[in-house]
Amino acid sequence: SHQVAGVKHPFSFRFDKQRIAVFTMLVGNSGKGYVFVLINNARTVNGKRCYVGSKRYMKELGVDLSSAEVDINRLTADGLTLVFVVKEALLLGILGAGDTDLADSADAVNALKEMSVNTVMLSGDNRASAVAAARRFGIAEDSVRGDLRPADKEKTVSEMREMGRAVMMVGDGINDAPALASADIGAAA
Repeated sequence: SHQVAGVKHPFSFRFDKQRIAVFTMLVGNSGKGYVFVLINNARTVNGKRCYVGSKRYMKELGVDLSSAEVDINRLTADGLTLVFVVKEALLLGILGAGDTDLADSADAVNALKEMSVNTVMLSGDNRASAVAAARRFGIAEDSVRGDLRPADKEKTVSEMREMGRAVMMVGDGINDAPALASADIGAAA
């Protein structure tokens, strides 16, 4: 499960519960990694369109993130997955989210290595964040795949099986369901 690691930007903001009567999040377009935020049953705040989502989604919207490039690079290097908050084309903030490591994750990976089990990390997080997490677990950088959508994870698992490998997929979210189902063994954590 993702935990909000903090808002790391030169400014911060808060939501006023009294002014926002309805707040609904809808997952968008098959795990592209972005959400639409509907406030008071509209996608606007004070008549302005608002978006919350990934860097990929911001690029699709044509939002210029160059003014925050230093922050983006620093937060990504810290292993955080970034979520951008935008009103019209104006960047309001960046949320950095990171997974809470399970205490025994590195031990489990090391035990698999001792049994000559090849461990590959498939992540929807950006590649730099995935690599940072993999380092903590003892997974080699060349065994990390980042920026994956659910269909990409499923394809990777299927390709491994087509090569004759027995595949166990361990996943922690709904976006892992297709890959879990296509593995020889699927384990939801």
